[in-house]
Amino acid sequence: MYGSPHADFIVKGNIVSAADNKPIPDIIVEMRILWTIEGQQPATRLTATDFSHYNGDYRVTAGAEYNLNYQLKFTDTDGALYGQYETLDTTIVFQDPVFTNGDGHWYSGYAEKELNIKLKPKK
Repeated sequence: MYGSPHADFIVKGNIVSAADNKPIPDIIVEMRILWTIEGQQPATRLTATDFSHYNGDYRVTAGAEYNLNYQLKFTDTDGALYGQYETLDTTIVFQDPVFTNGDGHWYSGYAEKELNIKLKPKK
């Protein structure tokens, strides 16, 4: 039997303005796998992207071999169309994830986290 254990790690949520709590569409969301190896600089690899929808909702999924640490970056890319917002970087950790819909073999299923974001308007 060949393969390696793997799972999907899903982060979803809503992006709103910190000034007025209105949803912000067209924010690009980047999800990067974060590796830290003792004695070396941390490394990342882009694994998923999405744009927030008209209601501010987003969803990114990383298929990984049990990496539990991810960097998320939220960037306003539409200019002044929906207002201008500061970029936000954050890290999310899937501590003791609970998996759903595994196949009983190599695929453990998926684990989800909800992360709602408030972006600050640019000054």
